[in-house]
Amino acid sequence: MSKPTMQSRVLGALLGAAAAFAGQRLASGGWRTLVGEEPPDPADPTVPTSKAFAWALGSTVVLTALALVAQRYTAGRAEKRRGEVEGA
Repeated sequence: MSKPTMQSRVLGALLGAAAAFAGQRLASGGWRTLVGEEPPDPADPTVPTSKAFAWALGSTVVLTALALVAQRYTAGRAEKRRGEVEGA
């Protein structure tokens, strides 16, 4: 596998930031829909451990899944561009 181009790196960084922002909003909205309240602050000692753990686990799954999609999209575009350049 060849070294990623600067354009691929920038696109990956931008998509990663967008995925993090969208993931946080998606996770928070999903929590509000499922639980009916605002997401807990895991650092708050008054929040039950089970609720803090559920929030940490759920939000991590959402953020990781979106990051994976962003990485795979970026890698696919970079691979396609390399193929176009090599075939030119």
